This record gives sequence, structure tokens and C-alpha cells, in this order.
Amino acid sequence: MSAPPGGPLSGPLSGPLARIAAVARATLRDLFAGRVLLLALLLAASWWWASRAPQVASDAEAAALRLERRLTWIAVVAGAAALLAGAHALGEERRIGQLEAWRATPLRSGELLIGRTVGVVAGVACGALPLLLWQLVVAPDSLRAQAERFAPRESQAPLRVVRQLADGSRIEWRRGALLLDPGESVQLEFAARAAPAELLLPWSVASRAGGSAPADFTLRWGAVTRRPVAGETVATWSMAIAEPTPEVEIVVAQSSGVLRLELDEVRWRGPPGSWLPSGARLAAGVVVEVVLAAALGVGLAALVGEGLAVAGGALLLLLAHLRGLFLAVATVVDEAHTHAHSHVTVDEGSRALAHLFERLVVLLPDLARVRAVERVVAAEPAWRADDGACFAAAAAFAAGVLLLARLQLARRPKGAA
Repeated sequence: MSAPPGGPLSGPLSGPLARIAAVARATLRDLFAGRVLLLALLLAASWWWASRAPQVASDAEAAALRLERRLTWIAVVAGAAALLAGAHALGEERRIGQLEAWRATPLRSGELLIGRTVGVVAGVACGALPLLLWQLVVAPDSLRAQAERFAPRESQAPLRVVRQLADGSRIEWRRGALLLDPGESVQLEFAARAAPAELLLPWSVASRAGGSAPADFTLRWGAVTRRPVAGETVATWSMAIAEPTPEVEIVVAQSSGVLRLELDEVRWRGPPGSWLPSGARLAAGVVVEVVLAAALGVGLAALVGEGLAVAGGALLLLLAHLRGLFLAVATVVDEAHTHAHSHVTVDEGSRALAHLFERLVVLLPDLARVRAVERVVAAEPAWRADDGACFAAAAAFAAGVLLLARLQLARRPKGAA
């Protein structure tokens, strides 16, 4: 992983970019030296996890979970490989004292760190992006082969929800779940959209202390009329129509139990678009994650050595992946502590622990948003307005780690091991 002083790193025509490129080429040449077995075990274990048969109720759910696992597998393996290679790229030099040899050349510590990072990113990306392309285009269950199911669709929540009571009075419903008693109805109004269209409607029969009657209601949407089958008490209907109307009406029969509609999850979806924006978004997410993991490996190895760099980097990547979950838990804990009527009981110790994790993870980039796998699997628009800020946060964190490593190397006295 080392190079003798001189060569492309010295001379009148050498500049910072030339020196960084020379280090990157050397890093790329020796990538994963001594780590082939560990990488093979990582690939085998993660592929076994991604290929397990999902235990779900429908073929659509199984296809979504399988695609999510495969795409997550590619991102996780790419990040882990970049972390291992980055830590090894600088950890070995730190261990044998090669960092001192670089001081005899015009190479600066910042150029060394950037060159190692660029070399690792180039090598890992050259392996990860073909894997991603295979899952997007070539595989039998690729995103391209399932474009009708997973290509982004224009999605819209109801613009207006009007509940009609049994006495004929009408109430405009604002938000949250809607409970409809027997004899009541509801009209869901959407903006006019291009045909064909699809309606997603989660519903269930609300529980009562004395038991619940079965669901008995009628949904009318243009030429589509649908009723629940006998014994059906909870479902998420997915209905397609060639000539949609902007209004959906649901009428609950007198013999029905109380119907619960999850209005926050009701969606009108347009026809599937192109899957290419989703593929580009996934590729961008994988590259950003590889950059972050490589910078963590290189920077932490310069600070604490190779072994601790791998362990600490893996922990930071895991926390970054779970960042959204930790922040959501902290929010729930705060709400439970603030509202005395909340059904969640939280003691002071749990609240303090939740806030500690919140303060720790708030500094990390959100890896789940960087990857955007769930967004693609849910057929949501591939790109969002905040993606630039999400990528910038990951890049800033990577740059911060490399800056700390540069300051540490600059303070090392000559002759230090």
C-alpha cells in the first residue's frame, strides 16, 4: 500500500491534483489486500439474508420485500467494503510507520487522506454499480422487469373528505382515522388525474366491547363497485380504473359493523412512469454511502488505527441507518411525557436515554434517506427536493472526519510511530 518517495509525487510539474491521483492509483491497485476472505464471508452472509423467502401474505408484498432486500444488500455490502478498504489503506501505513516516509515527499497529509479515499471509492464503486445495474436491469426480478409495480407513480391524498351522518347532515373531515357508523357514508374527492388510475384504501372493522358485526359497505368509483367478501374484517384494497372520476363514495349498510378508514394512508395513484429516475436515484445513494464509508475508514484509521476504525465506523454507519428510528422514538417519548393522558408510560431514565441517543444521532447523516430504497419499493417519486441537503449532510460528515484526521497527522511529531 506504500510507495517510495519521489516518482509522481515530486518534480516541478507536480501539483496537489497530480499527487492525489498518484495516491488514488496506488490505493486502487492494492485494494482489499489481505481482506479477500473477510469480504467473501460478508458477501455470502448478506446474500443469504437477501435471498430468504419472505413470510408475507401476498405476492405483491413478497416482490416488494425481495426487491428491498436485494437493493439494501448492495448498499450495505458496498458501504462495508469501503469501510474495510479505507481502514486498511491507511491503517497499515500507520502501523508500520510508513506515514513518516511520506513526509520526505511534497505530499501533504490532506492530499494523502483524499487520495486514499478517492482510490477506495473508485474501486468499490466499480464493483457495486455493476451489481446494482444487474438488479435494476438484468435479474429476472429486476426493477425494469417489475416496472408496472415499482416504477414511480404520481400519488395524491384526498383533497376533501365529507362525512354524511345517518340524519343527512354533512361534516368535513380534516385528518386522522375516520369511524363510520351503520347508515353513514363518506365522499373522498381528488384532483382530476390522467387515466388510468389506482386507488389504495386501507380499512378495517372497529372493535367494540360487545363484539363487532362483519363489514358490509359499498364503494363506488366511476364504473367500479366493490364490497367486502364474507368474513373480511381488515384489508388494503388496490383498485384500478380506466376512466376515473374525481370522487369516491363509500356507503355503510345498516347491518355493518363500525368501519374504520385510515385516511392518512388513502392514495390516488396515476399510471406508472419510467423506472430510470429510480435507478439513477439508487445509484447516487450507493455512491454517496460509499464515499461516507470510505472517509470513515480512512479518517478513523489515521486517528485510532485499523481495528478500532472498522469497529467504530461500523457502529457509526449502523447508527446513521437507524437515525430516523431514534429520532421518532425520542419524539414519542416526549409526547408521552408531556401528555398525561397518553397510553404510553415513560420513566425519567428511559426519557434521558432516549434524549441521549437523539443528541448522538442528530449529528449523523440519515443513511436510510441517502439510500431511498423504501421510496423506490413504494413506487414513490424517485427524487425529492431535500435530496440535495441529504447528500450534502453525508458529504459534510465525511469531510469533517477527514479534516480531524488531517489535523491529527499534522500534529504528529517527526519520528512518531
